[in-house]
Amino acid sequence: MSSLLATKMRETTDAFVKGWEAWKVEPIMAVRAPGCIMAQRPASMGVPVRNNEEFASWFANVEGMLSNCKMTVLDYFASTEERRAFLHCTMVADRNPGTYENEYVFALSFDETGEKITRIFEMIDSQRVREAWSDVPQVEMKRD
Repeated sequence: MSSLLATKMRETTDAFVKGWEAWKVEPIMAVRAPGCIMAQRPASMGVPVRNNEEFASWFANVEGMLSNCKMTVLDYFASTEERRAFLHCTMVADRNPGTYENEYVFALSFDETGEKITRIFEMIDSQRVREAWSDVPQVEMKRD
């Protein structure tokens, strides 16, 4: 069972990454369980924990701002006992104007099948977020 679970978790993680590369709400939401919650950190960014409905509503405001997204997974670790996966990624995308680049660490929690994500913890380089999105009011974050 753990080998099948590990395979399913990896496939779901790969679909999670592909969803972000698509930068469209549908593929991002496709791997989430109905009760999935997402926490973006560090807390200094001031981003609230969001359920699926709240995330989809927020994402609709930024969906058209990036294109040609490419995420590179630099490291991946999964625990079938805990049904969790950790990945370290970078993203490069076109943004009008310019290019968006950032670095992420995701901790994903899975349902019992490994096919849906129940919790997403995202740690992001907040300085790069501030630099890239400071002109976009839809991207809420605290200002120091």
